[in-house]
Amino acid sequence: MEKMPIKYLQVKEDIEKRISDGEYRSGQRIPSERTLCTQFNMSRMTVRQAINELVKEGKLYREKGRGTFVSSPHFLQRNVKKFYRYIKRKRIYTAYTDSRILYCI
Repeated sequence: MEKMPIKYLQVKEDIEKRISDGEYRSGQRIPSERTLCTQFNMSRMTVRQAINELVKEGKLYREKGRGTFVSSPHFLQRNVKKFYRYIKRKRIYTAYTDSRILYCI
């Protein structure tokens, strides 16, 4: 028996593919949650969960009242620099760092 993929992961992977294919460009606003619901024929909560995951990963960012946008490499780079400054300021020298860090608070 073949496992069914989790619905929000299908949406997430499709949005990631659209970003990598250049359909959604850096700094461009992606379609609204309602529009994506219609496109994917899925609930708003499912679409929202996929978008939240991509925001956590730093691939998208939200601007209140404006929408959700594709992050630029510079946006990701600023977050990594911000993380390193935080480590240095807090003197956390035992922290494991990796070039794959994309999200920090």
